[in-house]
Amino acid sequence: MTNRYPGLSSYTDRHGKLRWRYRTKERVVSLPAPDQPEFKDAYQAAVEGRKVPKAPVVQMPGAALPGTFGAAFQRLKISVKWLALDEASKRKNTRLIEEFLELRVVPDHPLIWRNVAVKNLRRIHVEELLGRFIATPHKAKHLLVGIRKLVYVALRQDWIEIDPTAAVEWRPAFAGWKAWSREAMAQFENRWQLGTAARTC
Repeated sequence: MTNRYPGLSSYTDRHGKLRWRYRTKERVVSLPAPDQPEFKDAYQAAVEGRKVPKAPVVQMPGAALPGTFGAAFQRLKISVKWLALDEASKRKNTRLIEEFLELRVVPDHPLIWRNVAVKNLRRIHVEELLGRFIATPHKAKHLLVGIRKLVYVALRQDWIEIDPTAAVEWRPAFAGWKAWSREAMAQFENRWQLGTAARTC
């Protein structure tokens, strides 16, 4: 084998594993084993003094770094409380939490909350995040509930010791129900005569 590939040699590392390398007076380059499909390209690159481009890193669907909000959501979905929810509640919570996970931490930076360690969350982050939904305050309130579910998982897993959302309050203002106009009342009374359930109510 080494006759076919000048400069190629093998050795046994300290763990007893057989290793291969291309060696000259100037440099030593680690190589895959000759029976590996990438060997020939790696050997040719070593001879020519080139670096073999590394394969692009591809994130697998559903993958999550340990201790992150993404990992917290994975654990939430196998918790007893989550499994006890009805399907409609699961869908609603999943939609809200996924929306949070895909939000950028900073608008002009690609980092999203899915890949952020829960221990890095601060109250000011939550308040700023909710502030983005000032035009839809009830949605912001539900989003806070979703974030708290993930934080609760982190507390249970000992990823954090203090809940950063504990001091965050978000109560959308309630302006009350709008009174009907006389025209609307007359239209309702014409549609529902005395004695009908709707009129009685």
